[in-house]
Amino acid sequence: RGMTILDLVLDAGGLTTFADGDGALLYRKTPDGVIAYKVYIEQILHEGRLLTNYELRPSDILIIPESVF
Repeated sequence: RGMTILDLVLDAGGLTTFADGDGALLYRKTPDGVIAYKVYIEQILHEGRLLTNYELRPSDILIIPESVF
């Protein structure tokens, strides 16, 4: 209860240099189906912008893609 995107990323040890933190997506089951929410992890971590620091729910899936070099 009460775990956010930031909590999850910090518990995992942060992002690797290969992660595209601002390309992340949170997939959430709703009564209308699965909805994807854009998550800006780099902005949360480095700029303190908490707009997409969602509270996590059971069965949420967070995908953080690899950045393109």
